[in-house]
This record gives sequence, C-alpha cells and structure tokens, in this order.
Amino acid sequence: MDSSDEAYQKHDLAYDQIKDMDILGDVNKTQRQLVKKADEELVEDLKKIGPDSSKWKKPPQKKDRKNAELYRKGAISWFSMINRLREIKQ
Repeated sequence: MDSSDEAYQKHDLAYDQIKDMDILGDVNKTQRQLVKKADEELVEDLKKIGPDSSKWKKPPQKKDRKNAELYRKGAISWFSMINRLREIKQ
C-alpha cells in the first residue's frame, strides 16, 4: 500500500462511518457536511504527499508510479470541483 492508497482508504472509511452513523436532527444536512469534510481532507492528504510518487513516504512500485500520480491528480481535481459545486448549491 502506497501513500496515496492510505489517503483513499482513510476517505473510504470516513464515508462508511458517515453512512452508518446515527444522527439526530437533519440527517441529510449533517451527512452532507461530513462528506464535504471527508472530501476536503482527502484533497489535503493527497496534496501533502506531493506530485512525485518516487518521493512519497510509501512510494508505489516503479511500474505503478505514473498511474498513481495521474490518479492522485484526477482525485484532487474531482473532489475539489465537487466541493466547489456543493458551495454554489447552498
């Protein structure tokens, strides 16, 4: 498991916890806020590891580095865009 895999796993676990939690009050609003936070944390975590996968604390195998870097870049763009759209909708 490389550094980006750890970030994605943390994000997946956050989504699972949000889905399974008991919430009092406005469930949809609370869950949306928690999902937004989990997405923001994923983007932060991916930015922290940096674009050069060979310099990650846990780099991917050499044959997987380019794909890991491209996937990281795409995930940052996707989740950043999703959170901007959430802000516009509010």
